[in-house]
Amino acid sequence: MGRTNLISLALALCLLVTFDVQAFSFNSTKVIGHCESVDPKNADGMSMYCLGVIAGVADMLGGHRACFPDGIDINDLAKVYVNWAKSNPHMLHAPAAFGVGAALTSAYPCQ
Repeated sequence: MGRTNLISLALALCLLVTFDVQAFSFNSTKVIGHCESVDPKNADGMSMYCLGVIAGVADMLGGHRACFPDGIDINDLAKVYVNWAKSNPHMLHAPAAFGVGAALTSAYPCQ
């Protein structure tokens, strides 16, 4: 493996670690307000972050720990997360990804 390939690999690994850590850096308290009225056409950075966390967690859980009905979209999942957060204020200190996971697995359990 050449020097250029090693440098590229090292940079790619650094980016992966950065993105992985960032997914857990914002708790639900910081994210939830940006999830309440998400319009993908006019969303700000934090709203897009919210949708990204929800999409990532839904993709990770889908078919295993959460089973989504046909036709559900990201806005539906955002509403589920917001409702879960309002019902579980004691959990808002946890990383947003954990809150999304808890919301989706409780709303769409696999049978």
